[in-house]
Amino acid sequence: LRKEIARIFEKNKGRYGYRRITLEFRNRGLTTNHKVIQKLMHEEQIVCKVRQHRYNSYKGQIGKVAPNLLKQRIN
Repeated sequence: LRKEIARIFEKNKGRYGYRRITLEFRNRGLTTNHKVIQKLMHEEQIVCKVRQHRYNSYKGQIGKVAPNLLKQRIN
């Protein structure tokens, strides 16, 4: 099991955690509990790399800007 976990982990560039490795095991026809895979990964010090996604809510200018009829200063 340890070799197969390491093989799947390396094949996917270290981005698979225990959940995805468990699914990969099931796709290959192997039945193993997710807790066993998690324990083996912990013992082998296999940790997945988490890709960081920076939040960006900027949507640009939406709609029309009203004309400055009162001639107020814009700071």
